[in-house]
Amino acid sequence: MMYFAGRQALKGLFFISTFKGKETLETEAERVKDICARKNIFIEDTAVEPHPLDMMNIDRPYIRGLIKLICGGDYNVLVLRSMYDISGKKAEWENFINLMQQNGIAVYIVEGGTFIFNNYEEC
Repeated sequence: MMYFAGRQALKGLFFISTFKGKETLETEAERVKDICARKNIFIEDTAVEPHPLDMMNIDRPYIRGLIKLICGGDYNVLVLRSMYDISGKKAEWENFINLMQQNGIAVYIVEGGTFIFNNYEEC
């Protein structure tokens, strides 16, 4: 386990679904890396879904590949700009978060500056 400034350092994967060009994407990735580093999340890799499909469902090929990559890799955190990079459908989003939790992967949303999890015990 790595520590930075007395806190656990987390190894992250940044996923982005975008229509933006390479230069804009690189700028966005650097901005997100800086934000995450202040939270002790060190982004090791970036996965990009260029030109996302009209149907932003969770079963699209890029999301299946992302799940395989994050769950099979050596990452602690999946970093997203917003939940909409995965899906805009509440049920699919909850299923995705459940899957990440079952695999010990934290999900950090840059837009809200917070970790996301499903805690059904509070319901």
